[in-house]
Amino acid sequence: MQLKLNKYSYLIVAILFIVVAAIIENGLLKKHPETHLVENFQTELSKNEKVLKTRLNEISEILTPEFDVNVSELINESDLLLNEPGFGYLVFQNGELVYWSNRSVAFYNSVDEIEKSNGLALLPNGYYLTDKVEKNNFDILGLHLLKSNYNFENKYLQNTFFEDYDLPDNFK
Repeated sequence: MQLKLNKYSYLIVAILFIVVAAIIENGLLKKHPETHLVENFQTELSKNEKVLKTRLNEISEILTPEFDVNVSELINESDLLLNEPGFGYLVFQNGELVYWSNRSVAFYNSVDEIEKSNGLALLPNGYYLTDKVEKNNFDILGLHLLKSNYNFENKYLQNTFFEDYDLPDNFK
């Protein structure tokens, strides 16, 4: 009897291990896994919103109301961390674009062309969280990518959520 127990004990342990792994992997222990995704999204979104506001305030502190100042040189010499993935900053002087932080953010030449609805904007390449600071004759617009939205997809351009949010691509 002892021999039979030892003979099948490895098989029983292996089957139990596979069953436990399958339950954990499929999230069967969570009743509503989508609520966890949404909670994580909200947490990351509030963090990124704070980063956006902080960077906008830092940019506005540097800008001076002089008309002959080169805004690009002024911002690039300031040691600000403006090249973070998923973030973009646009500076408009008297309504005209004079600085953009990177080319991954879709933008227009005039601040009036960007349609904004309660901090959310749909630009040609995605949905963005937006915030705006006005100082003297400058309009500083901060953009944070929420989800890419391309008309045509390929292996380089895909409609995905920003990587910080850990949301599936087909999540609505």
